[in-house]
Amino acid sequence: MKRVTVNIGTIAAILHSPGGINEHHLITNKGPTLVYLGGAGVTPSTGLPFPPGSRLELHGNAATLYAVTATGAGQVAVAVNVL
Repeated sequence: MKRVTVNIGTIAAILHSPGGINEHHLITNKGPTLVYLGGAGVTPSTGLPFPPGSRLELHGNAATLYAVTATGAGQVAVAVNVL
């Protein structure tokens, strides 16, 4: 299993890029900051709120996922497991 922590700020950062069809991604908001998820160009007003401690699982070849904060810095952990 590959694990990485992504630092999130007020400029959108990539959390997930499409990979193999047998990939499983577990995304966790590990920081104290509310993070917003979405596509390229995501903003706090257009993104899906992802509160601290939240988890999201993506299976298969999903779209590229980005994250951004309204203010401050956040940390999101991404674990990738190939099934």
